[in-house]
Amino acid sequence: PQDGVMNSLQQNDVSSTDAATNTCESPSILAEKSATITDNGDGVLGAGDTINYVITLENTGNVTLNNVGIADTLTDFDGNILGLTTGPTFNGADAGSAEGILLVDETVTYLATYVITQDDVDAGGVSNTVLADGDSPDGTNVTDVSDDPNDPDNVDPDNDGDPDDPTDTLISKDPSILAEKSATITDNGDGVLGAGDTINYIITVENTGNVTLNNVGILDTFTDLGGNVLVLTTGPIFDSSDAGSAEGTVLVDEIATYLATYVITQDDVDAGGV
Repeated sequence: PQDGVMNSLQQNDVSSTDAATNTCESPSILAEKSATITDNGDGVLGAGDTINYVITLENTGNVTLNNVGIADTLTDFDGNILGLTTGPTFNGADAGSAEGILLVDETVTYLATYVITQDDVDAGGVSNTVLADGDSPDGTNVTDVSDDPNDPDNVDPDNDGDPDDPTDTLISKDPSILAEKSATITDNGDGVLGAGDTINYIITVENTGNVTLNNVGILDTFTDLGGNVLVLTTGPIFDSSDAGSAEGTVLVDEIATYLATYVITQDDVDAGGV
């Protein structure tokens, strides 16, 4: 019986082994950034409107991520660096984690805004990208550049479902200019419109488009009613701008004014006018 007990113990010792299961870490993070517009009341996408950004980070790996953060890059279409008006601000996680922690399959949301300026309109729009990163339990750092999920022209060169394209707000340029010219008469004292009287011309140039105009100039054509070419007595001379711009620049809705004069001659009277 003792031998039987010993054999039984030996058999149990042989059959009882410690089992270990090795699980490989596979950390991964996915960033997306979408944008909507809040109009400033004029019904036109442009200066004064607010871009509302929603940034989401998803833990697409198999381990918890810590030290999760984002770095935001905002530029206009000319490449000039801009600064967000607000944010990015942590707005919560769908599994309740605190900021900086991202559980497996959890999604965290950040919010940011940017108020469009006239410079942005002149550049044709703004572009926004987020770089997200986080650390796995063994210290592996994973990163991802944001994708715009609402962009129909997404290009996915790696064919991994993550195109990593910027969130662009395109602002169409619509340049337009309006010129007007009015005339008043300064009588030479004889009470009769004719030779010696002075015509005072006021020329206004208005920017009726949505982008700043540069190199603005005017070309004056002056003839008598017989078609003979005349020359102004003075001007046209830049006088002022109602928004204070220097000569050659006209901001959106700005009006630049030029002045000119002409002293009527007897030939002009003979021709019937100018």
